[in-house]
Amino acid sequence: MPETSLDTIRENVLVRIVDDDPEIRETLSLMLETEGWRTAAHPSAEAMLVADQPSMPGVVLLDIQMDGMSGLDLQIEMTERGYALPVIFVTGHANVEVAVDAMRRGAWDFLQKPVDPERLLSSIESAAASSYAESFHELSDPEIRSALSELTERQREVLVHLLAGEHVRVIADRLGISLRTVQGHRVTIYRKFGIHSFHQMDAMRERILAAAGS
Repeated sequence: MPETSLDTIRENVLVRIVDDDPEIRETLSLMLETEGWRTAAHPSAEAMLVADQPSMPGVVLLDIQMDGMSGLDLQIEMTERGYALPVIFVTGHANVEVAVDAMRRGAWDFLQKPVDPERLLSSIESAAASSYAESFHELSDPEIRSALSELTERQREVLVHLLAGEHVRVIADRLGISLRTVQGHRVTIYRKFGIHSFHQMDAMRERILAAAGS
């Protein structure tokens, strides 16, 4: 991918804010939108999992201690679902053990509240740039074959229907599985192929089908 301006990255990524404090959500949203970022604020981990589109590149700003699922629980769930989004923890409830655990699980950064705006913006910029660049990565034919080999039989079935352009609800009905299960398989498939959208998958359709038939 050619060198990309920060303005272009801001226009094409989404910063998710997950915090059960409405004042924090509002403050972060206002600050980031003033800087030109697109944001989506969620009052809980569960709300983000329901509303978010993981195929959209970007960043997750995540609190640790929340009602329901904790930030660490959401980080684990995102990993299990194959989300390829960098996570920046922004929390007032943390200790060294928690921070080490979060970073060991792949967190991009770990910041304490009250957060330094410049430090936060710098971290978001680097994480967003990485996510945006990853969305343009195109696999080689050997990498496509390797990605296919890592899929389960069910995921390969879902992949065939996705390549046919079928909606996830139609796929769920055809395979007799839940919509959420299909969505989870789709996220895993996208992660294996290093993509964030159907448009990217469609661009590789013939090469994927050729690799699957070889």
